Amino acid sequence: MDPKYYTPEIEEFHVGFEYEYLDGLGTSSGWTKAEVDLSFLSHLEGSVGRGDDFRVKCLDREDIENLGWYYKSTTDVGLDYFWDVDKSEHSIIYDYKKQRAVVTVRDSNRKEDYSAFVGTIRNKSELIKLMKQLNIIK
Repeated sequence: MDPKYYTPEIEEFHVGFEYEYLDGLGTSSGWTKAEVDLSFLSHLEGSVGRGDDFRVKCLDREDIENLGWYYKSTTDVGLDYFWDVDKSEHSIIYDYKKQRAVVTVRDSNRKEDYSAFVGTIRNKSELIKLMKQLNIIK
């Protein structure tokens, strides 16, 4: 499988989850982009787990920027650094090799930063979910 993609686990699927499926029709690569809806969920258990028929794009810079984050720089150890819209409240440091992220939040009352999340984010859907949990609306 392409290193920019991985085969998702059945537990990852939820309404709004972005994935690709191998259809053998229409596209030159054979992969078609899709988003999970309620009708897909009702047929999910029999569909997933048949090898590499489904894949998910690994989170990348383009995905992060599409969610409203601004690229700031790449650190000397190869981590990308992003700012939020205001360039003051939140930041993301992302390690693509390990699919690890650190999301920091600025506490204006204490005038300091703290890590609101440190962990693995494999794809765009997971970042969207995390942003909702942290009340980071983009």
